[in-house]
Formats: sequence, structure tokens, C-alpha cells
Amino acid sequence: MTSSDQPWWISAPVADLAAAILPLFGQSSFDSDRAAMTDVVSWLRTGARAPRGMFSAGVSTRGDVFQNPDLRAVAEAMQLLERSGLLLRVLVPSSHSSFDVGLTRLGWHAVQTGTVRQHLGIRDP
Repeated sequence: MTSSDQPWWISAPVADLAAAILPLFGQSSFDSDRAAMTDVVSWLRTGARAPRGMFSAGVSTRGDVFQNPDLRAVAEAMQLLERSGLLLRVLVPSSHSSFDVGLTRLGWHAVQTGTVRQHLGIRDP
């Protein structure tokens, strides 16, 4: 597969992908990070989120994120959103490897006011 055959999110700057996916996290107060990643990939590929539960086990082994280019791109975007204070990742109590993710108050504000790109430092042309 050449770079021109790749989906846009594989070659897009991480900040652009992050800006595109942040509103998806506003559709529920929180989700497991694994389910969220697979839901975002489903949305990128089809334009719709997967039915709840369909992909909840989609990221099942430790290396999946690093081996699957779609999941890797989404994980990088989620990491940028977290570092930017727009997405919150919280360890699930009584779990050592499961996290929930959701919008921070700043993330909610950015989505509601259409200022996600500014919060990520992206200048529109």
C-alpha cells in the first residue's frame, strides 16, 4: 500500500486527527479507552460509530495498538488530546490495565464553542 492509498487519518498530522475525533467523545460521559479507540476507527472507516458492544473487545492483546495502523493513529490522537487537557484518562478502580476516557471540562467547552483546533494550536489557513 502506498501512502496515496492510505486513509487520510494515517498520514494526517496528529493534531488534525485529534481535532476531528474529539467531538465523538462528547456523545457519552465516558467510555473504556479500548472501546473508544475501536469506535473511533469504525467512525473513520464508515462515518458511523459501531453499535455498542460490537467492538468493545476489539483491542484485546497488548500489541494491537502498535501493530494496527488505524488504532495507532487514533491512540496518538487521544494522547495529544489528553496532553492538551481536552480528554481525561482515568484508571478504572480495581483494575491495573483498564482505563476510562471522556472529555474534560475544557474539552466540553472546546467542542461546544467550536474551538478545538485553537486549543490544539492548529492555525486555520
